[in-house]
Amino acid sequence: MTIADTKRHCLFTGVMAATLALPLLLSTPAHAGQDRQPVPEQRYVVTNVASSDVLNIRTQPDATAEILTSLPPDAKDIIVAGTSHESGSQTWWQVVTPKGTGWVNASYLAPSGDNTTRETAFPLRCSGTEPFWGVNIADGKASFSTPESSEAFTASPMEWARGSLRHFIVRLKMGEASGQLTVLRASPACSDGMSDTAFPYEGVLVKPDGTVLSGCCQRAG
Repeated sequence: MTIADTKRHCLFTGVMAATLALPLLLSTPAHAGQDRQPVPEQRYVVTNVASSDVLNIRTQPDATAEILTSLPPDAKDIIVAGTSHESGSQTWWQVVTPKGTGWVNASYLAPSGDNTTRETAFPLRCSGTEPFWGVNIADGKASFSTPESSEAFTASPMEWARGSLRHFIVRLKMGEASGQLTVLRASPACSDGMSDTAFPYEGVLVKPDGTVLSGCCQRAG
């Protein structure tokens, strides 16, 4: 093979390699953030938003839903509930704001800092179906409710399992009786069986009266 032939062969090989790689580049999602799952123990920042624009937080996981509030393009310390929702080709995450919880396109959120820091104390909300029940835990108190009644318990701080940031318990008391909420990071996500929302935690509640209930949990603040 002559030097000229060698050059032509190298050029042809390079063009073919680039041509074969092109479909792979084109098939790469424009928003890689949609492949990630939200981590409720971690804070997030806004990304991929122009300096002249804002990130809208909507009341529902839908680009046409009412806008609850918005975030500037350099917003930091964003709290995610850990819940997610698939809508067509888009993934939406629920975020916690002073105006309540809302939904943002996951493409525009990225982990804050070194991606290793985890919070170990925050408000929690759990609920279940058949029977329907819910419990909100914050500031040392647990408010339990069903469609028929409500109860109040005292709640301990989250107690994380040693060597793991995926499992924790909250101890509950009502007078002399005690109970416990056991929470496990769900993999895959927890489903309430009623909606298309994916929850970050599975929860098993043992009320102080001994009643055992199961459901899904999320960060609430």
